[in-house]
Amino acid sequence: MPQSEIVVPVARWTSLPAGYDSGVVALTPARWKELVTVNHAVDHEIAYELEPGEARVWALPKNNRGDCVSIALEKMKRLLDRGWPRNALRIGVVWPLGKKETHAVLTVETDVGTFVLDRLQGVWPIAWKAGRYFWIAREYPESGTVMWEYFSGQPTGSLPLPSCG
Repeated sequence: MPQSEIVVPVARWTSLPAGYDSGVVALTPARWKELVTVNHAVDHEIAYELEPGEARVWALPKNNRGDCVSIALEKMKRLLDRGWPRNALRIGVVWPLGKKETHAVLTVETDVGTFVLDRLQGVWPIAWKAGRYFWIAREYPESGTVMWEYFSGQPTGSLPLPSCG
């Protein structure tokens, strides 16, 4: 993974639920099937809709509509509902190559590597390095809190909210 810097957490993401764990999931065939199923279902059930105006709210989709953050959060929620550990599920902020806006994705830590669930990449979760992204930041769970790690060249301070391109 690229070099990173640990920064202060965004207030919305400061606690992990009881049962904090190492955050690495053994990727069995059943777990892989869950990743594919959740990624596919959310991408097909939730219509992409950019939030109006400048106000960016990190919330689950409403009325089966949501922006990239809402879609990533819905994928996280569904995996949590299936028993996946919160510590293995991390929101990432990326700049997809060839796009003009930043974008939110869900990353999943497994014993065979990090996978990305992203509506722009299709049905299959992709390996961290296979995505066509410039990585800006992602959640970094540590000692029961969630902070943000910025990848090289990024400033410290507040996380730039995805514009959901």
